[in-house]
Amino acid sequence: MKINPIFKSTLAEDVAAGPQGQPAHKKGTEVAFASIIDTKKLGKFGMVTPNPVFFYLSFAEQLIDGFKAELITINSSQKEWHMFGPTDTAPTDKFRNLDKDLLYSCIQKAMAIPIFLFTAMEAFANQMIPEDYIYEKEINNEIIKFDKKQIEGRIGTEEKMGVILSGIYGKELKQSPLWAIFKDLKDLRDSLVHLKTDGVHYIRAYEGIYGKMVDTDYKIFFENIKGIMIFFVPKYFE
Repeated sequence: MKINPIFKSTLAEDVAAGPQGQPAHKKGTEVAFASIIDTKKLGKFGMVTPNPVFFYLSFAEQLIDGFKAELITINSSQKEWHMFGPTDTAPTDKFRNLDKDLLYSCIQKAMAIPIFLFTAMEAFANQMIPEDYIYEKEINNEIIKFDKKQIEGRIGTEEKMGVILSGIYGKELKQSPLWAIFKDLKDLRDSLVHLKTDGVHYIRAYEGIYGKMVDTDYKIFFENIKGIMIFFVPKYFE
């Protein structure tokens, strides 16, 4: 997907032409926000401010395309390993002999995709909460109030998406098929970030994770995560 600056607004009054040839704009014209970035390595520069959610999504899509291309190349190999017992004359089992470096690269991409997609959801949720919003939550029989900063730091993404944004926008995500997709992505992301062994030797536990990484359809996740954002903000990508 193309990264476009979407932090936009409309002019409250006419703007005259600038001293360096900048064009004039009429009141009501849609304009994009711009930022001045001060760095040590590049100095000070200006740029139209991009939405970081788009960075996360765009990079995830690049990883998905790379993963799919590498998987096709890997799958074209016809090489096999054969396992024999001490007295066997015929193989007892066989395994595909795949390009190790390409396989590792493919799995590495697969592990990064859910993390970037979930990070995009987290950034979106924080972005869509109004600055003056107060969230009230009962904890130990006491009503606790959270302002936006406290919500961002202390409330989980699942609660933000399923309770807070649903309340703000009057749209029940939990009643949509998109909720199951969000939960699946969260579970996948959590399994990668925490890498729990579930009580078995870690090597055995990781084998299942690697298999799941290869078999997951990441394009479905990508499209549905965009769908969740559009569910709350229909023109978010326009």
